[in-house]
Amino acid sequence: MKHLCLLFAILSFLSCKAQKGHEDLAKEVIISGRVFNREVYPKEKEVKLEIPYLSGLETVYTSPIADDGTFCFRFSPYASTREVALRNYAEHLYVHPGDSLHVEIDFNNLLHPRITGTSGALNQYMALFTEGGYYRRLSSYNREASFDEFEKELKTEYASLLERRADFLKEHSPGAEVEEYTADLLLIDYYTALFGNAISQAADGKDVSGYKALLPELDPVFSGKTVFSSLFSLAANVYIFLYFEHTRREKSDFDLANVIEVSKDRAILPYLYLQPIGTSLCDNDTTYIADHRSQFDSIVRAPYLRQPMLKLYQDKVNYLKAPQAISHYMLYGDNADEATAREKMPFMIPVYNLLEKYAGKVDTCPEMNTGLFF
Repeated sequence: MKHLCLLFAILSFLSCKAQKGHEDLAKEVIISGRVFNREVYPKEKEVKLEIPYLSGLETVYTSPIADDGTFCFRFSPYASTREVALRNYAEHLYVHPGDSLHVEIDFNNLLHPRITGTSGALNQYMALFTEGGYYRRLSSYNREASFDEFEKELKTEYASLLERRADFLKEHSPGAEVEEYTADLLLIDYYTALFGNAISQAADGKDVSGYKALLPELDPVFSGKTVFSSLFSLAANVYIFLYFEHTRREKSDFDLANVIEVSKDRAILPYLYLQPIGTSLCDNDTTYIADHRSQFDSIVRAPYLRQPMLKLYQDKVNYLKAPQAISHYMLYGDNADEATAREKMPFMIPVYNLLEKYAGKVDTCPEMNTGLFF
């Protein structure tokens, strides 16, 4: 009996510790700011904050620029360190749970935002690195090159970027955190370019064994505490590469079982697992994740990966239960009926006219394919 009580106490402790960890990661980040010299770009009325995720499924928040030039965002990062972007003013912002950042954007000097706050020094140095001429994406691409040839060419370019980074570190002495992040940025870009080439090689049916052998090398990249936006691009390239390699070789679909088989015990597994799940939800298929829910729960554990996908799943479930409400909103916004919408949303009048013209025949309308449910 004592053993059972002890086991229960240990499990309770671990559960509470995990819950506390998730609560800490959910502490809100505040990114506020102000825009100066707005008259340079008077049509710019808002600022967008993008939180990276699978392509097309990023979380995007919009804040209007107030009359005094201010804007503000609040969100939970669900990770120890998260890279986010203020489009198109500060593309690489790094935040920790509970951070408060202030970003000053001068429309006369867009490449040099002033960043202060709890992670101000980190972000000011990262902005200097990414926007100050020290950093650029790797561009080597040779569809006809063999694996060894392409890798050699890419390593040469990568080495030149490492030299630029070394110059940056020597000139500015930004500290250990910046040293780590700048190295990680370049390494992720290196593998993204490498697997970008692997996609074309696999699609052409060439020998891609060299690329498959690189999967263990990605473990440190995907097991770090920092969630870089480029991790999702790298994961997408790896998934597409594996998809083409498998379908060419096996003449069959690349499903979840294949994903697990090829990346079992690899840190990239949850990122790859999300790819077909996300695709199915975008196609309004909620059965795929529902049928594999226990497997999903065991593989996709990190809150920054789980939360967006589960929200998308619930949104799709709600949509399929009541598609008319969403279709009404897409057509008429917050207006009660078409007559009101015609008055307040005149830009939609051509759409309304087409729907009236082809009433009952939306699927055959040659001028429009809305994909809406009626």
